[in-house]
Amino acid sequence: MSIKGLENTPKLSVVVPVYNTEAYLAQCLDSLVSQAPEDMEVIVVNDGSPDGSQSIIDRYAEAWPRKIRAFVKENGGLGDARNFGLEQATGEYLSFVDSDDWLEPGAYEALIAFADDNGCDAVVFDKYVYDEETTEKWIAFGYDGEREFNQTNALLHSTQPAHAWNKLYKRTLFDRFAFDPVWYEDVGLIPAVLSYAENIGYLRKPLYTYRQSVYSITHDDRSPRNLDVIKAWDRVIDLANSSRADEIAYAVYASILIFMEYRPRFAASFAEYARDKSGLFENNPYIQKEIRDGTMKDMTALQLIPKKIHYFWFGRGDKPEIYHRCRRSWETFAPDYEIVEWAEEDCDLNENEYVRQAYDAKKWAFVSDYFRFKVLYEQGGIYVDTDMEFTDSIDRLRLHPAFFPFETKTDVNACILGSLPGNPLMLRMMETYEKDSFTDARGRQNTEAIISRITGVLRKSYPLKLNGRTQTMPDGTALYAPNALIFDAGDGRNMAEHHYEASWLGAEAERKGGGASYKEYVMKSYFDSTDFVVKSKLTKNFHHLLHDRQYLMRKTAGGLRRWPKLYRLVKRVYRGLK
Repeated sequence: MSIKGLENTPKLSVVVPVYNTEAYLAQCLDSLVSQAPEDMEVIVVNDGSPDGSQSIIDRYAEAWPRKIRAFVKENGGLGDARNFGLEQATGEYLSFVDSDDWLEPGAYEALIAFADDNGCDAVVFDKYVYDEETTEKWIAFGYDGEREFNQTNALLHSTQPAHAWNKLYKRTLFDRFAFDPVWYEDVGLIPAVLSYAENIGYLRKPLYTYRQSVYSITHDDRSPRNLDVIKAWDRVIDLANSSRADEIAYAVYASILIFMEYRPRFAASFAEYARDKSGLFENNPYIQKEIRDGTMKDMTALQLIPKKIHYFWFGRGDKPEIYHRCRRSWETFAPDYEIVEWAEEDCDLNENEYVRQAYDAKKWAFVSDYFRFKVLYEQGGIYVDTDMEFTDSIDRLRLHPAFFPFETKTDVNACILGSLPGNPLMLRMMETYEKDSFTDARGRQNTEAIISRITGVLRKSYPLKLNGRTQTMPDGTALYAPNALIFDAGDGRNMAEHHYEASWLGAEAERKGGGASYKEYVMKSYFDSTDFVVKSKLTKNFHHLLHDRQYLMRKTAGGLRRWPKLYRLVKRVYRGLK
């Protein structure tokens, strides 16, 4: 019998897409040609790779003509290369291998024997994870469910993980399927494939080594292509066996929750997707049971802070350059948000005595202190000072009923904050002004900063820990550490930076340095502990943080000597800025 030029139908087809992996390809192919089954075909698909991969493929195809079948195609991405390989595959069983990974000796012999002995048309197996940067290697389970492995539980957890390569399949399972050439193509297909399997087995052995590289797409948490996972969720729901629709819907819901943690930059978009699919999830018995048990969050009921940015400009003066710079950052990192300016004509300046007196004294910042809470209470959204510059997407902030930034270990700022409309916390903030005045009988001004007021209300309302660290209150209200919303510590966690124009400071304080010196104080508070510096991923722009270089060197030098490369970097930056 001849199939596609082969004398006999092979027992196994292995599809290996190749793109720019010349450094690893030989290790991968060595692990495949040394596998025990002689009647296997290794279908190597060069997906238009511009490096030297083809010469390696040619060498192996010449040395192993009975196992290696080599093909070259125009670049179309991983999914497209796998589809090309599927069209060539003729084996009874099917497997996928990424060209920078490798198989353990005897892997396919063990898998095929397990599948044959147990009548499986799909077999899940464990893997090793090899960290290319640290050279550490550890075992990761192919089945991540807490329940005993069976057909139903395999589908419930089929997105945890959804890798194509840690499974053996009957090739006929793919007769109706093809990969979608997008990111997260495995999420969009593999659970659906498994939903048609009659018997899924689990071989509890690590038989595959996955190379974890810093250049992998799994490390690119900023690319908008991460939103491709939404297309993948839609696709797997559409493709799944209708008799297993509830299990696959649960798997998608679990994947949404994972991606909200895994890709927080896009968490609000994932939450909106869950709400849009509420009809599918609200009637799912598996999901609803776990929501009742408290083991899953109810995403269908989650409210998101509106996409509104509020700021105030009282006094009718010209706006400084820092405002225009910050405004551009809002438009860059929050392009689909409504930006609302509030001025005298938009606010009742006789709302209370504090507001009236502060306005009469031309203390515009103190006027806006009250109205930021009023606007958020009535409309919801995100308030920003006009010297708040966004450095990244702020969408993840919308997941909380309210959020605030720690400025120091003991103080909570209000330069950026947000809430849902009608949030009682905003009302409590407003109420602190009702019996307050800005000017006393002797004409002295009440210049208590909003920091004290807001921190006091939060301490009365929650079990708040004054430690300057990110924390979530029982009702979901979030407090963010200073490196998230006050200044950029170079650790990849910053979303916004406060430039401290310090319009609330008096003339004497401004003469002495104003906001610049206050920002130094704030940064000292954060970097006062060597641990904060050591744990930060210091980058080439670390010099931006060294406003007080001698202080930081004195505080960090001893600890950093334990990390010579990091210590030399700080010394080099310090000397360059002296």
